[in-house]
Amino acid sequence: MNIISRKLLFLLPLFFIGCAMDPFPETETPFLRPVDESLVPITVSHCEPNEEGLYTEETKVISGEKEGLFWSEGGGCIQAPIREVWAKMNNMDLTRFEGMKDMEVLSAQSNLEDPTTHFYKVKYWVGPIDYTVDWYQTLKWGTVEDPGQVLVNFQKVDGTSHIYVFEGSYLLEAIDENVTGFTSAHRISGSSWSRIQERHAIGNIADLHDKLKAHPEKYPDRDRTPNWEAIGGK
Repeated sequence: MNIISRKLLFLLPLFFIGCAMDPFPETETPFLRPVDESLVPITVSHCEPNEEGLYTEETKVISGEKEGLFWSEGGGCIQAPIREVWAKMNNMDLTRFEGMKDMEVLSAQSNLEDPTTHFYKVKYWVGPIDYTVDWYQTLKWGTVEDPGQVLVNFQKVDGTSHIYVFEGSYLLEAIDENVTGFTSAHRISGSSWSRIQERHAIGNIADLHDKLKAHPEKYPDRDRTPNWEAIGGK
C-alpha cells in the first residue's frame, strides 16, 4: 500500500465523523397551517388615531416567552395608501430580515384572480447557515385594484435545524385612502447555538414596519421601491 492510499484510509473516517457531527444539519418544517390563516385575528388593528385625531407611524409591540418559544404582536400606522404598501411587500429585498448576509428568490408565482395572490420561496444566509422561507399573500377583502385587507404569511420550511420555529403574519388594512394599518405576529425558537432571543421576535415586526413607513427612521440604504408590476401595475 503506497503512502497516498494510507492517507486516504486515514482521512475517510474523519470525513464520516465530520458529516455525523455536522454543526449545521438541515431539516424540513412544512407549512401545515392554512396559508390564508393569520396568526393574529384579522379583526385586530394596531393603527388608531391619537388624542388629536392624527395617525402617527409609532410602532407598538408586546412580546413574551413560553417554554422556549418567543412571540410578539404589534404594529402601527403607515401614512400611505394600502396598495402602495402592498406593492412594497412584493419587493422581497425590502422584506429581507435584518442580519441576513444574502438572499435568493428561488420561486415567485402570482395569480391575481385567486384570493391567495402571491407565493415566494426565498433562501436566506446568515453567517455559515441558511434556511428557506415560504411567503404567501392573500387578499382577504376588497379587490386587487382597491384592496381592503391583505394578509402576508411566512414560515421557515427548510434549512438549519438550529431554528425550530420561525413564522409570522402581517396584516395590511385600509384605514382611509392615505393610511394603512400594519399589524403583525411572530413566533420564533431555536437551539442554544442559534442564540435566538425575545428581541428577535420584537425586532422583526419593528424593522419591517419602519421599512414600509412613508417616513422611515432607519435603513436609508435599503431600496424601498414598490413592486407595482407584481400587483398588476400602478
